Amino acid sequence: IIFYDQTLAAVSEASRLRTAIGPSLKWYEEMTRYNDLFGPATDGSLARRFAVLMLVFAIAFVGVSLARRGGIPGVPMGPASRLLGITVASFLFLTLTPTKWTHHFGAFAGVAAGVAALLAVAMAPTVLKSARNRLVTLSVLLLITAFAMTGTNRWWHVANYGVPFGDRPPLLLGRGVANWLLALALLVFIVAAVFHVLELRGEPGRPPWWVRAITTTPVLIITGIVVAAQVASMSVAALKQYPAYSIARSNIDAIGGEPCGLARDVLVETNPNSGFLAPVGEAGIADALEEGGNTSFTPNGLAPDLTPDQAALENEASTLVALGEQDASGEQQTLDPTGISPGERLQVAGINGSFAPLPFGLDPQLVPVLGSFQTGDQRSASLTTGWYALPSSHDDNPLLVVTAAGRVAGIDAFDRPIRGQQLDIEFGIAEGDDFAVIHTATPIDIGPMPSWRNLRVPLDQVPEEATAVRLVARDDDLDPNQWLAITPPRIPQLDTLQSIVGSDTPTMIDWSIGLAFPCQQPFVHRNGVIDMPEYRIAGDFELKLGTDIAQGSAGGGPVGLVSLVGREQPMATYLRDDWGRDWGSLSRYVHYTPESTPADIDHETVRRSGLWHPGPIR
Repeated sequence: IIFYDQTLAAVSEASRLRTAIGPSLKWYEEMTRYNDLFGPATDGSLARRFAVLMLVFAIAFVGVSLARRGGIPGVPMGPASRLLGITVASFLFLTLTPTKWTHHFGAFAGVAAGVAALLAVAMAPTVLKSARNRLVTLSVLLLITAFAMTGTNRWWHVANYGVPFGDRPPLLLGRGVANWLLALALLVFIVAAVFHVLELRGEPGRPPWWVRAITTTPVLIITGIVVAAQVASMSVAALKQYPAYSIARSNIDAIGGEPCGLARDVLVETNPNSGFLAPVGEAGIADALEEGGNTSFTPNGLAPDLTPDQAALENEASTLVALGEQDASGEQQTLDPTGISPGERLQVAGINGSFAPLPFGLDPQLVPVLGSFQTGDQRSASLTTGWYALPSSHDDNPLLVVTAAGRVAGIDAFDRPIRGQQLDIEFGIAEGDDFAVIHTATPIDIGPMPSWRNLRVPLDQVPEEATAVRLVARDDDLDPNQWLAITPPRIPQLDTLQSIVGSDTPTMIDWSIGLAFPCQQPFVHRNGVIDMPEYRIAGDFELKLGTDIAQGSAGGGPVGLVSLVGREQPMATYLRDDWGRDWGSLSRYVHYTPESTPADIDHETVRRSGLWHPGPIR
């Protein structure tokens, strides 16, 4: 009794806190859960829709069978009705939960299996003897499956890498699978209507063999096809991704003794300032950035607000990092994904007179920057850098990188064009006193725009005979929001996240990506004191938007707590052999007071009665 009382009190307290802190919705806002289930995001993927819709169908069919026939042949009425009642009641209980997420439908897994068994018996040929009833049931099943197929085949985060139709509903022969299934459902329904007319004429007879063949176990067949398609899609993803990271390859690696998952495939720049290419000729690194010609690109040609488009707040010029963070006045305090505050400027000008702070640990005293952002009257801008020498061998360094901000034209991860300004990376070979262009590459841009990010060109796509590279940028769009800024090209030294972070360093790992990094050590709590994490591993930009809210100070999370002691310094990272993928981010925590030391804790052991209750958590 004491145990039950304490457990109930703990559950009640946890529910109170969750309701107070949020995200929390009222019972009458239950429709939010279903809006997400049938929405375009991962919460509305076809796998989730299909399972819930099949459960609803099973409840309806079994309920009608129990009501019309007074039971299901071979199944005791009492247990069947109680199982069905518990399942229906569970939907009502679910409305009382303060959070409204579609993954809570997973709570039905146990009872749904029982209802599915009842459905299989209720649809058996000995129960459904009429060809009309069999075909009508099959038609409804096909209609439900068609509705499920209007969702994307999307999976959470790393599980979605390479999955076919991860961004759109599945297609067959150029048309949606949902449309084909809808047409098939209508055709089956028409055939059922024909059998209905025949039965009215007194010609019921035994259903033809082909009707018996397709309606003997329709739930098993349709569910089996959907499950097989899901397994096939994940297999295709593994083959498509190889040798890059996939869930399947990671599992195989773990069996072979390499259990560290994504940490072995994320590559980190060890020293961003050391990989810059040397200019050809006498020009220094600052002058070389505009040696080929410069019109209207300036050292301070960057917008003061680098808010990512996905995080921009209406009528508010701020940039994102931890949406849950608040400053002393209660206003939201945000940073951009590269750790730069909105409007922040250097106290001392950089190497080419720029006061713009640079991201990813780049040193403004070593790295110049030029941008085309303009205030007032707009005019076209163009920039051609000088030539930079390529190393003779770069087998261990697979990327050429340009750190850029603004909007750059290109193609996104779903092969859709991105509006932006032209940036070409030209590779050349020596021809007399100059260089001849032999290859032009459009860099891979994973966003988010217009924040700082690292554009990249895989060097295995560059002709081996190329000995030099230059950048050519044009800004012909007079829209003030259309601009770009660039730094010189570099070939960075890279090492794996596993090597950089290791397995013993205290690390803050966002809940959304934690399972992909099994070898990293989450920072621990001891005696009410936490280890100060040295790194933070976060999900991709879209995921980080949500986790920053949940983990910020407003949500009672560790991001808000740790931000009191240190700030994040994002590091430049890439996913091996999948260079266009936004896998997530790695940040190093920089202490505000480097000389601080861990707290020295005194402990004592106190024994309490099971009835002891110190009061509610504040």
